[in-house]
Amino acid sequence: MGLISSYIRRFIVCLVIFLAFSPASHAAYIYLEPSTGTVSGTAKIEVKIKINTEGEKPTTTDAIITYDPLKLKVIEVKEPEQTEKFFPRFFLNNKANKIFVGSAILPQGTAQSGDGLIATIVFQGVSDGAATAGVQCEEGKTTDSNITLKKNQRVTDIIDCTKTVGATITVSGTGAAPTPTTGASVTPKPITTGAPSATPKLTPSPTTAVKPSPTLAVSSPTPTFAPTPSTLPNSGNIEPTTIALSIGLGLTLLSIIIKLML
Repeated sequence: MGLISSYIRRFIVCLVIFLAFSPASHAAYIYLEPSTGTVSGTAKIEVKIKINTEGEKPTTTDAIITYDPLKLKVIEVKEPEQTEKFFPRFFLNNKANKIFVGSAILPQGTAQSGDGLIATIVFQGVSDGAATAGVQCEEGKTTDSNITLKKNQRVTDIIDCTKTVGATITVSGTGAAPTPTTGASVTPKPITTGAPSATPKLTPSPTTAVKPSPTLAVSSPTPTFAPTPSTLPNSGNIEPTTIALSIGLGLTLLSIIIKLML
């Protein structure tokens, strides 16, 4: 029994030492606050981009926030006041449906842990409906949202994408509903392309029907070939010439006969 209890004591001591010196598994994350909200008409809503380091001491963070531009419009991305900043340095780049916010400690600054503010987005409603804004994050990717620190002389991304929190904003009272508007804009186009009105335009066949009638009028001048009767009188004029020739011949023969008789 004494031997067994000695083994148990040794096992407990080893377990305590292992737990005491093993590094805690922390993973920082980025989240939006509030996670839900409403905006009516032309009113604005502020959504904060925040960081929770979960005990770690990161030196930089990159937050990429995506949103639905059909329902939300970014009015402004506000840099926190100096007293509110989690990181002293601030970087901003806005794109069509993405907001890139970078933040970092000063070159010789000291990293800190905790929960803090990175930036504030001011949204305005564009059309009625539920709009989403989210933190773009994918494990092992360095081109999306990141939280980095130096571990063993290496820069390491410690963000946990499973813990990121986005926001759902309900927009109302704008007087614009995207679904019906889109449907309306699509429906008229087929009607215009179907263009029953185009069929009357394509019925220039009546004009084609009118054109043949002039061709009949052109054929009517064919009676002008009837001047053939005018050639008939000319053939009738040959008779006097024939008579004249025969008379001349007769006289010539008569004169020859007379000469022979003499």
